[in-house]
Amino acid sequence: MVRFVVRTGMFLGLVGLCAGGLGASAAIAGDLPATPPAATAADAAARYAELDKQIGLHLKDKAADSLKLDLAEVGKEVKATADPTLRTKFGALLGRILDGTSDDGTQKAAIAAIGDTADGSLFRYLRRWVAQPDAKAEPPMLSTAIAAAGKLLSNDAVGPLVTIVEKSKLYSLSTAAMEALANFGQNKRVRVKILTDLISTVAKDRPGVGNRWDASKGDPEATARTRTGEESRARWGALSGTLVVCLNRMTGTNCATAEDWFGLHDKYKGRLDSLFTKE
Repeated sequence: MVRFVVRTGMFLGLVGLCAGGLGASAAIAGDLPATPPAATAADAAARYAELDKQIGLHLKDKAADSLKLDLAEVGKEVKATADPTLRTKFGALLGRILDGTSDDGTQKAAIAAIGDTADGSLFRYLRRWVAQPDAKAEPPMLSTAIAAAGKLLSNDAVGPLVTIVEKSKLYSLSTAAMEALANFGQNKRVRVKILTDLISTVAKDRPGVGNRWDASKGDPEATARTRTGEESRARWGALSGTLVVCLNRMTGTNCATAEDWFGLHDKYKGRLDSLFTKE
């Protein structure tokens, strides 16, 4: 009987210790600061209105330094906002800055910030910047705009990027546009067209192949102009290796040379979508 009482006492003592520990834990937890609540949609909307007003004043004053700070603030809000509609509204503030300033540094920063949103709907602000009116001259914002378009992945960007690959005489821009297009492997509506267009334009400069321009492109001088051998060799040297890297990345296939890609394209003609391993 004595042994039973001792054990019972020990049990009660352990229960008391546990209860005391729980009480202490509860007391400690009560002293911790509460986790701040997530921003509500109303908070985000209010922040949007605040930034919209602030940007308007800075645009009016042509305050380039302040506008660059605005770009950084808006970029943070884009990343922090969960609601896709509101996130796009914040992104549109970047476009407002881009359209409203003539300062080169601010424009360049705005183009890069738009690309960082990865919101394809914002390509409307970049469309006029992804263009090369003179095939032998580089507009000051074009490289930045090409890189941004490669992040936005808007189907609307495909045409302007392919045009740069096809027509630019500055091969650094042609390769940059190809590298941007390599990111479009999951854009099912346009990826086969990208693959075909890139192969078609690079294949024109294959060593030992005739090099007349393609009159189907709508150039009124196309039938009267031919590439010189030197130009063709330079273009092939600049683009053929990039073609392989970009198409491999876009499709998930692993070809070694441009000639391998030409052969694969011919083999799978009519079912080119099956070359894409990415869904």
